[in-house]
Amino acid sequence: MCKQKYKFVNKRGKVVLPAFMASANAFMENIGFVGLINDAVDWDPAQWHLSPGVLLKAVVLNTFTNLRAPLYKISKAYQDIDTEHLFGKGVTPEQLTDSAIGKALERVYAANAGKLFQTLSLTVFEKYKLTINRLHSDTTSISFFGSYEDELEKNLETINIAYGHNKDHRPHCKQMVMGQITNEAGIMLSCHAMDGNTSDVTWNKEALKIIKEIQNKLKMGDAIYVADCKLMTKTLFLSMQDDGISFLSRLPASFDSKLESRIRKEAYNNKSWKDIGKISDAKKACTYEVQDFNKEVYGVPTRLVVVKSSVSLAVFEASMEKKKAKIEDAIKKLNKKAFACKTDAIREWKGFLKKFQKEPYLFSMDLVEIKTEKRPRGNPGKNPKPPQVIIEWALKIKSEVDEEAVELLRQKAESFVLISNVDESTKPAKSLLEVYKGQVVVELNFKAIKSPALLSAVFLKKEERIESMMMLIGVALMVRALMLYQLRKGFKESGKNPRIGYSNTVLKTVTMGLFQYAMESVTIERQDDGSYNVYILPKEKLRVLTLLEYLDLDFSDLIGS
Repeated sequence: MCKQKYKFVNKRGKVVLPAFMASANAFMENIGFVGLINDAVDWDPAQWHLSPGVLLKAVVLNTFTNLRAPLYKISKAYQDIDTEHLFGKGVTPEQLTDSAIGKALERVYAANAGKLFQTLSLTVFEKYKLTINRLHSDTTSISFFGSYEDELEKNLETINIAYGHNKDHRPHCKQMVMGQITNEAGIMLSCHAMDGNTSDVTWNKEALKIIKEIQNKLKMGDAIYVADCKLMTKTLFLSMQDDGISFLSRLPASFDSKLESRIRKEAYNNKSWKDIGKISDAKKACTYEVQDFNKEVYGVPTRLVVVKSSVSLAVFEASMEKKKAKIEDAIKKLNKKAFACKTDAIREWKGFLKKFQKEPYLFSMDLVEIKTEKRPRGNPGKNPKPPQVIIEWALKIKSEVDEEAVELLRQKAESFVLISNVDESTKPAKSLLEVYKGQVVVELNFKAIKSPALLSAVFLKKEERIESMMMLIGVALMVRALMLYQLRKGFKESGKNPRIGYSNTVLKTVTMGLFQYAMESVTIERQDDGSYNVYILPKEKLRVLTLLEYLDLDFSDLIGS
């Protein structure tokens, strides 16, 4: 049977169950999503055709298809999909209306969307016995088009869709800010929607409060909180020390009277670098050298690790070569140019200096007067006119590399400083660097948030609904991350490297993209008697069955029989 990519209806027009969506549904059922929502929000079963939990589950599962359906088209998105299996007996796509879902979103807002997400995440961590060795935190901006209520007229308790530092590079759009905290596997513990002008410093204050709450509810042990350099303010630094929170961040340039430049200078003067090699198995992975320091920062003993990267050095040197070529080309062109007056020449020289003032070069210039005789055309005759003397001016620019400035730039480019209160005996420098590099897990979550399948559903006018929708997007990300965690766990425990990668290559690591790709080769049809027929493209059968095995699922789990 030929199955078209991105379509879930075969030529016979049967009701189908998308395998990728069905896999996510199995996890949501195990978490008990519908029951948790229904227990948390205020609703009257006699007044609702479908419960809030069912309606919001439909929104989450809709992100597990390749259909780009905004909220007002969600019922159409579920046409020909087995909604009875996913949401309960008798549930039809027509019942999944935008008005009903909007009403459910408002009830979630009233129940505190952020707290509700935290309850869901704690349930996930307890049910799947997930570890918390690291906590990663970051923010991103979600852009919105269209107008929203004026500040004076809106509900002051809702988030403010406003202009702010737009990380989508869309400064003309209003936005909201989304902050999240994840564990080392990228599984979210907290997802918060905030005002569009919320700064990273403000988020970090809120994140520390959330982490203290999490500490009281889950056994975190020696979990390390990892965040970007905006975490490092004097107030937050001392707060984490007082609250006993283990932290790790990159040291910003302005912190504690430019501590970063001072400790870097000390490291390069010492020249006591320790080669720790690679921290990745990739063929082209860079190597690192480190120096570990213990310094008193704001009266508190603190660990500072200066890290030098081979790749950063290579990038810097390539950049310097480009700058050198650009400067030499500019000098060559100017040295060929003639000016009608000295003023023009000097103006051009000043413009050159301004353009390259930040480059590590020393420039010098000689202003040369050029006299040229221009004789009249034709036969000079008996009384020739004297030749006309034309005076022009030329620049003779020379450049010389400022070796001292280059060295400072090289040091700054190839190295950075980590700041932490984690003892060296607990985490040697290499382990600490590995923990810091793990920050990518939260950035990958944000990359997924930006994908059309996740954000195309955000066509809402009320801030209350937007805040709740962000919570549901967080749930979708959490389910994705949980599925990926289970896939990789199953792969590792199998101890095998089957040929189920793309193009049937040996599998080295499992990605969510590979799993989704495999599930697209599956068609699950519901028959008239309620039974199911499962079709898998023959060449994809091994990949599909192996990946489901890693998830500890089989088709009976997907179709409920």
